[in-house]
Amino acid sequence: MVFKAEQQHFPGVKPIKKRDKKDRRGDGRKAIVALFTITVLASALFYLQAEAPRIWEKITAPRVISRLPKEHFDPSPVLDQIRDLTQDLSGTYGVYVYRFQDREDYGLDERKVFPAASLNKLPVMIAAYQLAEQGKINLETEYVLKETDKVQGAGVLQSKPAGTKYTYHQLIEYMAQYSDNTAFKVMRQVTEETTLDQATPEEIGILFKKLYEGESINQEHRDELLQFLTNTGFEDRIPKGVPEGARVAHKIGTLPGVYSDAGIIFAEKPFVLVIMTKDTREVEALEVLPKITRAVWEFETASP
Repeated sequence: MVFKAEQQHFPGVKPIKKRDKKDRRGDGRKAIVALFTITVLASALFYLQAEAPRIWEKITAPRVISRLPKEHFDPSPVLDQIRDLTQDLSGTYGVYVYRFQDREDYGLDERKVFPAASLNKLPVMIAAYQLAEQGKINLETEYVLKETDKVQGAGVLQSKPAGTKYTYHQLIEYMAQYSDNTAFKVMRQVTEETTLDQATPEEIGILFKKLYEGESINQEHRDELLQFLTNTGFEDRIPKGVPEGARVAHKIGTLPGVYSDAGIIFAEKPFVLVIMTKDTREVEALEVLPKITRAVWEFETASP
């Protein structure tokens, strides 16, 4: 007689359940997951231990804002100085400054109209170079001076004999160096350039800005013209107000009551300065123009 083995049951004791193969496979997976988790945690702990100083440095380091708002440009200190310098003088003074570094500009009566005087020679000189670059004239062309070409006032050609030959290049140089009225008359006819009887300080400043930045003539001609405009026969206005050795390429303008000067000051941060006047006294103007220049120079060279 065959008896089946039966599990005995005891009071208060739960019967033991047999585990099948499926349960054993589940236990294996759990062990693998646990081992993997321990490995990951150990790796993370090792990484954190190695990187902790750098992470802490990043957390505690001050934040650097890469795009700070542009600092407000305020030229009022130098403009107040200019007002103080000119308020008790006769006539009207207009000033314009253009800064090449940050393209900021400012001025005092910079859009008021003033007599251009010999500042009108600048566009004629630029026009001559432009025509040469276009192949319409040759700057080495010789011009024979006529008696009827001669104009009194500024310049040296009025005292030269008729029949003397000058190239267009030389006539441009005479206009720039000596503000020569005779050379101006000849080159105005050659270029057919309309002269500026009146202009604002801002307009004259823009002419110099475009010249410096190569917008009006090419670099070779620009460098030559700026050289012609340096160490001229009239260094008692803007050039007198800058420290010795500082280069100024400039053009003056003079008529009764008009004592103007305009050009480029080659400081560490170069800038355009235009000072125009009308109805002014010569003695006052020639004294105050260098002072205005000095005030602008000190403000510009001190600016960040």
